Amino acid sequence: MNSHVKKLGLIEKRIVEQLGVFRLSYRLAIDAKLMERTYQIEKSIAALVAERVRQTGEPEGKVVAVLAEDAVAITSVAVDAHVPPAEIATELQEFRLEVREGLSKLDKKMNKMLDAVHKSSCRCASPPLLNHGLHAIDATPARWRGSVGLTQLDSVITAAS
Repeated sequence: MNSHVKKLGLIEKRIVEQLGVFRLSYRLAIDAKLMERTYQIEKSIAALVAERVRQTGEPEGKVVAVLAEDAVAITSVAVDAHVPPAEIATELQEFRLEVREGLSKLDKKMNKMLDAVHKSSCRCASPPLLNHGLHAIDATPARWRGSVGLTQLDSVITAAS
């Protein structure tokens, strides 16, 4: 009986070892698949950027920034890289959930701030001065003052109009 228990213990140990080997093999296969997909995505992005630079003559950094905001370009990269539509949909759903969670946290913080302002304003007879100290800040956009000090966003908006 004792020898059977020892043999079963050895068999169990070998099974556990083999399961560990299978798990590592599976992880390597998944990593290889992800690396291939990443390569395909990077290859597609590089081709798209190179084509846009060739067509427009714009600097590469500007082209990358523009294409990063272009839904058609992003979809094109996903299609060229053979990313399955189900995975794209899953990623978009996860992104939506992350955005929703972030907005919820922001909403809670804003409500706390507004409650604090409301409580402090209820203690006195006069209405709260929410803009105290703002007179020292020149909030006039640069595009209204002339072209001096235009930010990149102002430059884009001015160029677009």
